[in-house]
Amino acid sequence: MSDRISPLLGDSTDRQLEMMQRWQDSIQQTQQMQRRPNEIKGDADADIRDKIRRGEIECPTCRDRQYVDQSDDAGVSFQTPTSISPGQSAAAVSAHEREHVMRNAAKAEAEDREVTHSSVAIFYDTCPDCGRQYASGGLTTTRTQARPDKQEQNFNPFAMLDKTI
Repeated sequence: MSDRISPLLGDSTDRQLEMMQRWQDSIQQTQQMQRRPNEIKGDADADIRDKIRRGEIECPTCRDRQYVDQSDDAGVSFQTPTSISPGQSAAAVSAHEREHVMRNAAKAEAEDREVTHSSVAIFYDTCPDCGRQYASGGLTTTRTQARPDKQEQNFNPFAMLDKTI
């Protein structure tokens, strides 16, 4: 039987109360983990983790983080693994995604197409060791369409109506 509370399936009231209590206990445990990350996660010594969070020593996770482009576009940055500090990551990832937008627009122009939509999403995460927020990556989406013919651009569907009335 599943651990979900389901009065429609005829679970007894005691069983429902027991499951609700387990659910509340799991919420409390999660809240305790969030309040006391040093005691719960404890890979590093708590004093070292506190020094990392205060910025007294460099965070090894942030220092070792590397950015690599996952697209098939060889003309943009981050083709080789590149280290960027958390403070500079948003600007670097934003500039990188802007490169994709510009290259996609140039490619569309070369193919005699026009860009109908372009968007960039920047994703953020938090370092588990020092708690600093950093840009963890980005995604560029570009839509293009074939350029309409010149005659179609000048076509006015109401022109015939104006002449006949």
